[in-house]
Amino acid sequence: MKRNTSRMLIILCAILVSAAVVVLMVKPWRPEALALPPVGSLEDPGPVVAMPESPLPVITAPTATPPAVEPAAEPVQPQSAQANVETNELVARGLAASAGGRHIQARTLLSEAFFAGGLSPEQEAKIVPEMERLFNETILSPRIFDGDEYVEQCIPMPGQTLAGSRGIVESKCLYVPANFIVMVNRMGSGQNMQAGKSIKLVKGPFVARVYKSRLAMDLYLQPEGRPPLFARRLPVGLGKDGATPSGRWRLIAGGKTERKPWTPTAGSNLPPAPIPWGHPDYALGFKGMWIGLAGLDADNQHITDFGIHSTSDQDSIGGETSLGCVRMKDADIELVFNMLYDGRGVFSVVEVVD
Repeated sequence: MKRNTSRMLIILCAILVSAAVVVLMVKPWRPEALALPPVGSLEDPGPVVAMPESPLPVITAPTATPPAVEPAAEPVQPQSAQANVETNELVARGLAASAGGRHIQARTLLSEAFFAGGLSPEQEAKIVPEMERLFNETILSPRIFDGDEYVEQCIPMPGQTLAGSRGIVESKCLYVPANFIVMVNRMGSGQNMQAGKSIKLVKGPFVARVYKSRLAMDLYLQPEGRPPLFARRLPVGLGKDGATPSGRWRLIAGGKTERKPWTPTAGSNLPPAPIPWGHPDYALGFKGMWIGLAGLDADNQHITDFGIHSTSDQDSIGGETSLGCVRMKDADIELVFNMLYDGRGVFSVVEVVD
């Protein structure tokens, strides 16, 4: 009896297991806990954080030579505000740096004070001679001071020249006359340049401002991308009865001449015939230097025969006796002649203000 009962239990268990296997084969088990929602069905995915991209280097193409009608730079005009604490501090620091032999720092601070404006007449009278001295020592001498961004050293190659379309001045885009580099390096002439011997180059251009009220011309060195440096203040003679025209002017290409015949203009009481250099009636004096200017403003573009020149009447400097042009002393006109640039596509700017 017990044996039969055990056999029946075994048979019953086998039947139940077989039934379960059949059910699973018909409908497999899929646990709901592992069911994944469709893509995009999350209600709150949280903030999306974008990884910053690595910065790419900026490659700047070489700057092309500006068109011939565009000036290289315009003069920066000092402001007319009252003296302030910042200007006083710049002046004090600049003078202290100069006294301590820190030429480049002193030059930078004093020029910054000058162009920031707000100088008292006493301050200006004190720092202008100091800025001129610093300019002479750092720019107009063969020495190159550490940290001077306005100059560079150059070692000429055999056969290389200063002037000319393939000369150093043009190839390096200095925007100063070749004679200025000769003067800085005290070479006597451009022919004295020696291959393999280093020379000092100055980056221009120079710009000028003529003040009618002061009867003076200020010269600044103002290369592109750098603050202007005060270079020189020179006396001038101007036109009587306000005849000197105001506005912005640029040098005429090829408009700088020496000892060229002078043709009297209307109002000179002389026949309009060319007068050679050395003649008693030659108005441009011993130097015979002429710097022709062309107007850049709408109200001065029609004016011709206007320029800066030497004069046979040196006593007229500091007065208003000319027919309108800007007169200068012999030594001063030679310096200006060698500073202002009328080269390839870039011209120094001269501004005449009240």
